[in-house]
Amino acid sequence: MKKFAIAALTLISLAEGAAAQTSDPTAPDDPYFFILAKAAIISLKYELSGPPISFEFTPELDDRFRSYVRDTGWFQEAEMTAFASSGTPAETYSKIAYLVASRAPEFMRRFNARCTPLPADVRTCELTKFDDGPDGNQTERLIANFLSDSDFNFIVDLNDGVQTITRTVPGEVVMHGRCTYEGRRCEMNGFGVMTADDERQFTGLFKDGSPTGIGTIEFLKTDEVYQVRVLPDSYETIRRLK
Repeated sequence: MKKFAIAALTLISLAEGAAAQTSDPTAPDDPYFFILAKAAIISLKYELSGPPISFEFTPELDDRFRSYVRDTGWFQEAEMTAFASSGTPAETYSKIAYLVASRAPEFMRRFNARCTPLPADVRTCELTKFDDGPDGNQTERLIANFLSDSDFNFIVDLNDGVQTITRTVPGEVVMHGRCTYEGRRCEMNGFGVMTADDERQFTGLFKDGSPTGIGTIEFLKTDEVYQVRVLPDSYETIRRLK
């Protein structure tokens, strides 16, 4: 469990803790405009609802993103040309932002997307949402994040009033489950799944972003399944289930 859970969580913690300096993409061919396009679609999902988000928050116009937008039914066929690969990333973002603004004019007031460079050419991008509090003040919530040195990214989705987060470090770990906000960040609390190295999968409860209590570990290559008890820095096997 130590390599499986603790090291994986450390990668995610380091990625989320990176400090940012203000600077948005400016060159028309900068692929980070694709992240801003994805941020616009995520914002629209919060405004209009739609199917669960199935793409990652990365600087590419990938097939999963195109398919997701097509499946929402938000746009007419003629408008879908904005999601074609032709044109510069800046032109693609401009078209998508215009379409999103036409569907939800208020989204610009409630959401903010930005990409920022860090030392050593590491870049981070984030999407935040502003909620109005009962006292009239706004609370900022982090909805999506990307860090270029590891391609770490996450998206907080909202379906039927339930918040879920998917965190990904490609080739290392994928975590998905319910989350609750503690300040600016949404931490996994409740049922969730963590897959490490595409080999081992923990299914069970999470608290403050970490596995807790009793769950199962499945070894995906051998189909072995064990019931386990999570310890502070490891786990103990209770019994083999399969």
